Amino acid sequence: MAVQFRANGTASSLFPELPNANAGFDITMNSANSWLLALVDRRIAVLDDLDRFRRAILNSYHWGVWKPDWALLTSVATVDRMTLIASTTSGTNVAMSVSGQFDPAAPHELKLTAGAP
Repeated sequence: MAVQFRANGTASSLFPELPNANAGFDITMNSANSWLLALVDRRIAVLDDLDRFRRAILNSYHWGVWKPDWALLTSVATVDRMTLIASTTSGTNVAMSVSGQFDPAAPHELKLTAGAP
């Protein structure tokens, strides 16, 4: 996979390090079933002391209450912003446009989720 950031715009006279720009990404997915996930401010909440659920789940399963295809969620992730791009075929090209104030040194996940429609 290749990600190329492209931008054009003008720098602010007050904050020249934060240009106001129209920008975008050109993404090439060389393989089938490729995906790109950009997350901003990810937080994970984890269920502690999982062993306390073991006996209750086994008893519930024994009595037919807990079904074989059920699962116990042990963690949940939340994010402030997310962009997911996926392709089922190889050779997929994606052009994505964003606008706003950009820090050229910012990581790709911040650029990919800034003002994306």
